[in-house]
Amino acid sequence: MIKFNVNDNVRVKLTDVGKEVLNKHWGYMPNWYNDRIDEKGYMSFQLHELMNIFGESVYNGCEIPFETTILIKEYEEVKRK
Repeated sequence: MIKFNVNDNVRVKLTDVGKEVLNKHWGYMPNWYNDRIDEKGYMSFQLHELMNIFGESVYNGCEIPFETTILIKEYEEVKRK
């Protein structure tokens, strides 16, 4: 079992719909937008931030705001003796 905190980061590739949702959420495209995109096109969000911004946009039959595969950093659990 992997423990994951809602404050941990996930990485997603926004679609054009996602970019519109983000722009609408902030009322403008934030200056930091391009700084949070890596060389493969993934953008980093804390999980709770991703849910807050895109939650209402994700439902059965929606135009998805980000690709369905997200990246989650793997952590090794510390085993204590």
